[in-house]
Amino acid sequence: MLFLRFCSLAILAQFLLFATPALAQDHRHAQMYPNPPALSWSELGALWGGSSSSPPPWLKELPQFEGPFPLPRARPENAPMPEEKRFSYWGYRHHELHERHVIAELIERTKGKNCCSGIQSGECRISKVDLQHRLAFIDGQWCPMDPDTRTTPLDSLADIQDGEEEIAVVCASRTYGGTPCSGTRTYCIGVKPPKV
Repeated sequence: MLFLRFCSLAILAQFLLFATPALAQDHRHAQMYPNPPALSWSELGALWGGSSSSPPPWLKELPQFEGPFPLPRARPENAPMPEEKRFSYWGYRHHELHERHVIAELIERTKGKNCCSGIQSGECRISKVDLQHRLAFIDGQWCPMDPDTRTTPLDSLADIQDGEEEIAVVCASRTYGGTPCSGTRTYCIGVKPPKV
């Protein structure tokens, strides 16, 4: 009984080792040519007799790949992010905040980690906050701030406007899931300096 199990496992292993590339090749053929046209009798005879100069494209061999399929290339580190157009969403007016040195001032004043330039630590965006109720407007919804969120006034933010909104710089993660504020974390917030 043990011998039969061993033989069946060996046959299965051989099938998986040697048939999988052929099955993958057939699958790629099916994807490229889902409905190959039918051959006429003369074309079939030319293929059968070897007098055809080249086989139809759907019968040609596809190139074989060594190892895993190549993954799409990631965005280069210095390449600009796609521009976000929605107020309060992750990365909204991000480049402008860097160009005007708002982020540099925020990082310097909070004396913490780089809280506005990394994907893992959150991303800065122009938004608005309610400091009295400890709420930040993130991805179009009011979300509670984390208890350890660092808040500071920023001189470099004084000249930046966004319509009639009383804006702030909110460094927070994106929202995930269908429920409001799910997965959101706030790291640091820069507000406009008090008017004198």
